[in-house]
Amino acid sequence: MPAKALTLGRPVYRGYMPVDLPQHRPRNRVKPWWRVEGRPRLTIYPKQEPEEWAPVAEYPPINDATPQGLKRQPRLDWYESLKKLPTVDEKLYEISRHATHKIAHFNNWLPIYNSLPVAQSMTRTHFINNLPQSYQIKTGILPSDGESNLDSPEKVSESDSHESDTYVSRIRTLVLDQIAIEKYESDKLKGSYISKSIADGNRQQYVQNSLVQSLLVSLSRALSPDANRQLSEYQVDLSPAIRSWWYHSGYQPPNNNVHYRSRKDDQGRVSQMIQVDGRSALNLRSEHLIEPQIGLEDELVTDTSLIQDPVDKLGYCRAIHKFKWPVALPGFWFEDGPRRFDCPHTCFLTTDCLDLINSRNFNRATPLRGIEDALNSQAVLTAFSWLNSLAMFHGYTPFHEIDYPFTCQVITTDGQNWLFNVYQLNSHSFHRDFGGPVRNNVCWSSGLMKLYDSYEGNGKFSGLNDQVLELVVKFLSKQTNPTYTNSLKLRPLLGEDKRTEEEKNETRAALRRCIEGRTNRWLAKEWFVPTFEHLYFRSRESRGQIQLMKPYPHPPKPKHPIIFE
Repeated sequence: MPAKALTLGRPVYRGYMPVDLPQHRPRNRVKPWWRVEGRPRLTIYPKQEPEEWAPVAEYPPINDATPQGLKRQPRLDWYESLKKLPTVDEKLYEISRHATHKIAHFNNWLPIYNSLPVAQSMTRTHFINNLPQSYQIKTGILPSDGESNLDSPEKVSESDSHESDTYVSRIRTLVLDQIAIEKYESDKLKGSYISKSIADGNRQQYVQNSLVQSLLVSLSRALSPDANRQLSEYQVDLSPAIRSWWYHSGYQPPNNNVHYRSRKDDQGRVSQMIQVDGRSALNLRSEHLIEPQIGLEDELVTDTSLIQDPVDKLGYCRAIHKFKWPVALPGFWFEDGPRRFDCPHTCFLTTDCLDLINSRNFNRATPLRGIEDALNSQAVLTAFSWLNSLAMFHGYTPFHEIDYPFTCQVITTDGQNWLFNVYQLNSHSFHRDFGGPVRNNVCWSSGLMKLYDSYEGNGKFSGLNDQVLELVVKFLSKQTNPTYTNSLKLRPLLGEDKRTEEEKNETRAALRRCIEGRTNRWLAKEWFVPTFEHLYFRSRESRGQIQLMKPYPHPPKPKHPIIFE
């Protein structure tokens, strides 16, 4: 009996819909004796009649009867069934368990010039070159750009300015000493405390992350007693991985294969899944939400004409299209019991992306133009990804719009250059099935600022700018509002978990396997193609020469073959 031949080739892609929904599967060949022509098909199970008549007539829902509506209705029904699942891991597993998805992968920074408009269109973000009114310092950090009356700088009271000066004088020496030690005089720059894996490609990121983490330790000790008592109670994530995904409609398909032809709308556009995999230096999470800067009825949120149309193809932005499972991870794993510390506060980033962008571009001799544009783009992508993943942990998948906004602060620094952003997430459902985006997300920026001009050695700096330290105090002293948080109906799509411990462990183990994305070694054996078969039976040159020959699978070679036998 001949050996069983191995099944070569990957499994067929089944789409992102569940198994029982209509999909584009390869057509099965029907035997001629199974075909019944001219006769109606009979069902095995009889039609179930209703047992009782309702006193009020109950009509089925009126759905869209157009061809596009008939295709969309099974997906809408699946979204409703997804909404009823009571836990976060069940929702994420239901999305990931059917098949891998065609995803456009990005880092939390874009390796292109003029990347801010691209990041704004991907995340539906309206950008304002000024900080909100509550973050203004005594002199006003930047002139207003005229986009909104809310962002006009105003002077604060004398008591507030006196308190700010007191905190600035308290932290000035701490911050400068820490920068001098970590950035200029530390042995970490020489590589004595850096492992080989970090010294190869992430050395600068490791040094800058260490600087940010040391700065926060010094600042929290100085500001937590008086400026913000909540600062010592926040949950701190060191170098957390921020991974998030969402759908965005209006993109031109990267190619014209059947996967995209079947998903085009009337304008020839598709809803593209986007995955962002990034990492921040440090994250602060609180138990309550920061009160939003503007309401959901504000003109900046409802006027969708403020956002530019997306680019034609994401391939122009150096996107990598892969079939993978979507991953939502805001730097921590969801927990059992009461949900705490899943509200955002502050995200700290570094400027190591600037060197990475320069190394990725073709003209490496030309330095990066528009440093502030690149850092703002990184802040927008990171803040949206972090808040989107936290919204999923509140029960809102990208198929369900959020009911309340999420607000966070972003601080980007390398010790000398500082950039401050405030980001408010108002919407994350951009799929075509929901009629397109109806809200805008808003990001405020302070502009790139320098803490000092140069370092002269021996712990001495020239050209100090105290406005940077005042903004650091403003951001870290921003307190969450328990009254506002308690007035909201938090996590309305989550319920009681009635599963056993065994069922929880099985679901989470399967979800972890999807997140890791490792190849099944038993399945990889079936995908393996011997070299001789690839050369003589699969190559383009030999297809016309050898068509019918197919070798039997040979037994594996011994590790040490016997030559003299």
